[in-house]
Amino acid sequence: FKNMYSSWMENVRDWCISRQLWWGHRIPAFYVENEIFVARSKEEAARQASEKLGRDVSMDELRQDEDVLDTWFSSWLWPISVFDGFKDPDNEDILYYYPTNDLVTAPEILFFWVARMIMAGYEYRGEAPFRNVYLTGIVRDTQGRKMSKSLGNSPDPLDLIEKYGADGVRVGMLFSSPAGNDLLFDEKLCEQGRNFSNKIWNALRLVTGWEVVEKEEPANQIAIDWFDSVFNQTLRQIDDHFAKFRMSDALMSVYKLVWDDFCSGYLEMIKPAYQQPIDKHTYEVTLQYFEQLIRVLHPFMPFITEEIWHTLKERKPKEYLVVDKWPVPARAKADVLQQMQIVLDAVAGIRGLRNSKGMPQTKPVELVIQTAHSSAYNQGLIEEPYMIL
Repeated sequence: FKNMYSSWMENVRDWCISRQLWWGHRIPAFYVENEIFVARSKEEAARQASEKLGRDVSMDELRQDEDVLDTWFSSWLWPISVFDGFKDPDNEDILYYYPTNDLVTAPEILFFWVARMIMAGYEYRGEAPFRNVYLTGIVRDTQGRKMSKSLGNSPDPLDLIEKYGADGVRVGMLFSSPAGNDLLFDEKLCEQGRNFSNKIWNALRLVTGWEVVEKEEPANQIAIDWFDSVFNQTLRQIDDHFAKFRMSDALMSVYKLVWDDFCSGYLEMIKPAYQQPIDKHTYEVTLQYFEQLIRVLHPFMPFITEEIWHTLKERKPKEYLVVDKWPVPARAKADVLQQMQIVLDAVAGIRGLRNSKGMPQTKPVELVIQTAHSSAYNQGLIEEPYMIL
């Protein structure tokens, strides 16, 4: 798209701004006695004509041009006119909002609208009206065809929302929406989005259903330290994806953080035994982690996260997640991540071996790890030779 834009701007041609249409902005040109007068109003045109022709020219004598302006002729002024920047060029709004950061639009109007807004910005304000342009693709079916009623390949969004939930549909579409490329819509992705919503709700029910007791020495500090580092490491990745407009990549980072690291990893490490309580320290830290997770989930799943935000604890009036601050990443501890990864790899390996051999999960097995780097396992994380994995 950059090359396309550059080609258009390097080969600029005259712009015919008149259109023979019944609807549009009338061209402000008025005719009388083979003379043309361009004015803001018919009254002003009559005054101009009177001065030039040396007689009083009535408005009834004037004939306004019947053509209208090209629709893009008004649209290219939008970044300025929306803030009344022509009548009042130094008003508070335009000084604050112009230029803005990002414009989101479609590539097919890159020249018709985007390029012309940039031209107008430099001409009338001395700078471009925005710093970045994010070009979206269009939604197509699985065969790559445009959505069309005649083809019968265009699902009703309301039906999809009824079936999968608004957040489920939203996430499902974002799963396959790389920047600038068309989206091949598959309803199965909406089902995946709904399953993700259910996973989050189930995690909330699990955590809020625990009995909490005071304990002097919480036994979950390793898991707490690990997830803290995982969260901060992933948050940096998410921030980087957002900065580079990689929305799908940002979503996948959040998805893995919630599903794999938090639900399948952290919660499995800290959850108490059946009908046993959890220590208060671990519980409170877990609620803090949950709150941080829904903050990074909110851009993708605004409805479920806002609901959970108010479920986790009582909020002040107008204390909504949508206006809460985005988390700032802290330092991730590389040694903690490395040590826990050894454990996770070992657990995954043993579980895979159990499944392949048809061994019941309740049967203890002797754990023997053969490695060229045995010192890596001597970190206090794997201490017992007999473990249920």
